[in-house]
Amino acid sequence: MDYKKTLEEILYASIGAKENALENLSDRIIQAAQMLSDSLLAERKILLCGEGTGSLDAQRFASQLVNGFEMERSALPALVLGAGLPITPSTIDDNTDTDIFIKQLETLAESGDLLIVISSGLSTPRLNKTIRFALSKEIAVLMISGIIGGQDQGDIYKEDKLLDAIEDGKCLQLPVAGDKIARVQETHVLIINILCYLVEKEIFSG
Repeated sequence: MDYKKTLEEILYASIGAKENALENLSDRIIQAAQMLSDSLLAERKILLCGEGTGSLDAQRFASQLVNGFEMERSALPALVLGAGLPITPSTIDDNTDTDIFIKQLETLAESGDLLIVISSGLSTPRLNKTIRFALSKEIAVLMISGIIGGQDQGDIYKEDKLLDAIEDGKCLQLPVAGDKIARVQETHVLIINILCYLVEKEIFSG
């Protein structure tokens, strides 16, 4: 294997995914930062959930909100749904009426809170149910999702089951495109870092 060539291919693909996000998602990232800041300034909570590596990104996001990102500051209220709870058949069966995320939303969430959902691909049936439940309880939703391959980002709105909610402005979606899932995940981390930076600046620097 030509290690240098492989390294260059990976780095250029990662740069390309981030350039794509800059071109297509800048306005939405700013809108997402405003959603976060507005919720926190209104003394509401940030609730997060995800599947697969999205669950790890949710934990990263929450940790940076609580512990601080680039400045020493007071903690911001953020909680990862499902963290530390055992997974049983009833929580992973998409055919069940409720699951671990919805049960926690029922208990912990209040109108005005913000739910952040992270997935390396498009929304799964379980995440769709969670999002629809949140919207029914007047909980705003930010979804950070992914598109693998050469699919145009605009096509996500032709396929995603949350089309109606998105068009009504109740759910903001950041669909990150990449040639491989790793490139999407890398860009998700960058977006999370950007959002944390912008929120800290807005809330604590003015």
